[in-house]
Amino acid sequence: MAITFITLPWDFKILYGIICDTMALPGFKKSPRRGYLIFNSIFQGSILLLVGLHKFSTAGWVINLLMVFSISSAFLDAVINGICCVQQRNDPTHGAQDLQSWSWWWNMSGSIGASFLGGWLSQHKIGRYGFAGAGIVSIL
Repeated sequence: MAITFITLPWDFKILYGIICDTMALPGFKKSPRRGYLIFNSIFQGSILLLVGLHKFSTAGWVINLLMVFSISSAFLDAVINGICCVQQRNDPTHGAQDLQSWSWWWNMSGSIGASFLGGWLSQHKIGRYGFAGAGIVSIL
């Protein structure tokens, strides 16, 4: 049930794409996608730091925060897909192939590394610090 709740925001990813294509954040009128990338990265990092450094009395708080984190993740994914579409239009021959390849390479490398580190942290009963570490990396 918790996983369903946490991943629910991905069902509305098309709306996030429409928002980032039609509305710019203040100060980012020339490059609206950059504003959404910066804002959501810092927002995600803040949520992960909160989850990692605060001891919550119930799992409900963590589930709700991870759902908000998931909204930001889906929004970032929509922004990155939009950047790839623009790149494809700018260069019809090579398009966004390199950009998409690098995006997936870093995504999967991070997932593998996080799996090993998360396992070690869980084994030593300090798994919540993995969230804090991911938050710091996201903000940087």
